[in-house]
Amino acid sequence: METEVKAGIAGIGIYIPDEKVSTKEEAAKVALPEKVFENIGIRTIHKAPENEHPSDMAVKAAKKAIEDAGISEEEIDLIIAVGVFKDYYRWKMSNKVKYEIGAKRAATMDVTGGCAAYYQATEIAANQIEANTGIKTVLITCGEKLFGYGWPTFLSSGGQSVILTKDHPDFRYLSFATSNLIKYHKFGKIPIGGTQKPFTETSVWKDNLIENFDADKDLYYDKVKPIVFQKFLEVATIAMDRVGVSIDDISYMVTLTQQYNFPDKILEVLERPDLPTSKEYSVDLGHFSGGDNYILLDKARKDGKIKKGDLILNMGLGGVAWFASIIQY
Repeated sequence: METEVKAGIAGIGIYIPDEKVSTKEEAAKVALPEKVFENIGIRTIHKAPENEHPSDMAVKAAKKAIEDAGISEEEIDLIIAVGVFKDYYRWKMSNKVKYEIGAKRAATMDVTGGCAAYYQATEIAANQIEANTGIKTVLITCGEKLFGYGWPTFLSSGGQSVILTKDHPDFRYLSFATSNLIKYHKFGKIPIGGTQKPFTETSVWKDNLIENFDADKDLYYDKVKPIVFQKFLEVATIAMDRVGVSIDDISYMVTLTQQYNFPDKILEVLERPDLPTSKEYSVDLGHFSGGDNYILLDKARKDGKIKKGDLILNMGLGGVAWFASIIQY
């Protein structure tokens, strides 16, 4: 087995709001069919207070990751912030995080792209550590306030951060893989507000951001949904091939918490139905971003579900982009 990437996770930080909400009660409000509710299998999600915003949660998670890594704020060379719904649309959340935690030396950048953004951010961080002699420590942080947006994915709220450092022995990234169906990106977009169709005096903008999306459901169901899990097989195979391992070498898998049986469907196409996953933790978490995986990874580590030397398959999806990485504990 060859290691392509020389970066590992030195610290993980998680912030979850205290208020828990029963999804059964929320499902009843929108008359979600019982069959759909049971299929999703998420029982509890988290709701942030009115005065707590994505950057607040990102900062709290970042501070916990720094403490877990046992480093000082001034050791951070780069901060990458991820978020779908930020405090404000046109600003860099990474700058706010830098200021709040006192990381005076850090460069900053934001990565957008829904759930896919967190995977892109970790790959960027690992590659920067590998290629740039001036970058040895990277903070990736995410804050999402998604409770109340969209069904039936049971969106939640919280913050999640990881600290990546050069040559760290724990949770070493061995490889990454991406498959992006650019031609189908148009299935979900906001049709106004860009250069093709700027805002005008007659433009209608709804308070709930989700309601502004123009979703081509026919395109999704005809072209995207039938291949969702086959694309997971594609990226997993690429990631494993890059370091010369097979699915039989994998000890554990983490993926998004969209549905309780989501990991089972991935394992079906991977032909490893016996592979342990973190789905047991998803029941009381809900889904708030590609950072889900690291919350699950942290829980698995603390509960002894993984041991030193184990290979972990980290799988994700955002829009019409699929991601996989191989991590060795």
